[in-house]
Amino acid sequence: AKSQIGCAAWRSSAKSFPARLENGMKLVAFGSVQVYEPRGQYQLIVERIIAGGLGSLQQQYDELKRKLAAEGLFDQARKRPLPQYPNRIGIVTSPTGAAIEDMLRILTERWPAIEVVLAPVKVQGEGSKEEIAAAIARFNKWCGTDSPANRKVDVLIVGRGGGSLEDLWSFNEEVVVRAVVASAIPVISAVGHEVDVALTDFAADIRAATPTAAAQMAVPDRDEHLEWLHDQREKLTNAIQRKLKYEKQRLEQLMKRSGFRRPVDRVMQWMQRVDELERRTTIAYRTLLQRKSEQVRSLQSRFDALHPLNILARGFAVVRLTNGRVIRSAEQASFGSRLEITLHEGKLIADTIESNR
Repeated sequence: AKSQIGCAAWRSSAKSFPARLENGMKLVAFGSVQVYEPRGQYQLIVERIIAGGLGSLQQQYDELKRKLAAEGLFDQARKRPLPQYPNRIGIVTSPTGAAIEDMLRILTERWPAIEVVLAPVKVQGEGSKEEIAAAIARFNKWCGTDSPANRKVDVLIVGRGGGSLEDLWSFNEEVVVRAVVASAIPVISAVGHEVDVALTDFAADIRAATPTAAAQMAVPDRDEHLEWLHDQREKLTNAIQRKLKYEKQRLEQLMKRSGFRRPVDRVMQWMQRVDELERRTTIAYRTLLQRKSEQVRSLQSRFDALHPLNILARGFAVVRLTNGRVIRSAEQASFGSRLEITLHEGKLIADTIESNR
C-alpha cells in the first residue's frame, strides 16, 4: 500500500484485461519483471489482470450459493428429466469457439435428425449476464406462444468452454441462475471443464461436466437404437418360429392319439387354422417391419437434408483460410489472403484481391 512499481503491457496482452480499469480498483497483475535500461528502473510487463482478486470472487460465490440454496432453488425435487427423443435443441452460448463446434458435431453424429437453434450471446465480460438471461427467457416465450410441435424446443443447453473463475463468472450471476430456474424448458448446464462448478450447475435440471457431455446427454445414440431395433426384430422372428414349431408338434402329437385318427376332417380343420394363423402372423410381421423400415428411411431423409454436402449442391460454398478457419465475414479476409473454397464438387484455391467490408 506504500510502494509502487511501473507497469507496461503489450497490446496483444491488454486485449484480455477487464473491459474498464479505473482508479482505486483492486487488481491482481501477473507478468514478468524487466529493467528499463535508459533509466535503470524495474517495471512489470503485465500479461494478465484479475479484477477484485480470487478471494473476493470466491466469497461472492459462497454467499450467493447459500442465499439461493436457502430459497430452495437448488432442491433436487424440482429437477425434471430430459425427453428421450427431442426434436429440437436450443443452445445458449458464444457463436464462436470450440464449445459450439463440439456440441454441433456430437448432436448431429448421435442423432442426425435433430434440429438446433442457437441463441448467440457473450459468455464473459460486461453485459454477458444480461444477454444469457435474456436468451433463456426468449426461448421460453417462443415455446409458450408457439403451439405447433415442429417449432417446439425440447431441451436447452446453457454454457461455455473452459476458463478461469473470472471467465466463467457470468454463470455465477444471480440473474442467470434465476433465469435457469424460471425456465419451463428442461435445462442442461455445461460450463467449463469437469472440475469447474458454476451456480447454474446447481439450478439446472442436469449438470454436464463439459459442453461435449451436454450434447451426449441431450440426444440418444442413433446407432444404439438401430442395433436395438435389429435385436428386437431377431427376437420377434425367433419367437414366432418357436411358437409355430411348438403348435405343429402339439398337433402332430394329438393326431397320433386314437381319438383323432378317424375324425380326419377335424384334424384338417385344425391344420387349416394353423396355416391361417401362420399367414396372418406373417402379414403382421411384414407390416411391422415395413413400418419400422419407413421410420428408418424417414430419419435417413432428415439426416440427408441436413448434410452439408446437400446444402452445397444448392449453390452454396464454404470458404476457409489456409489454416482451416471458416470465413463468415469479408472482414475476416485481408488483402492477399489465400482462400480455399469448397463446392459441391471439388475445391477452388483463390487469393483475395478486393474486400467489400
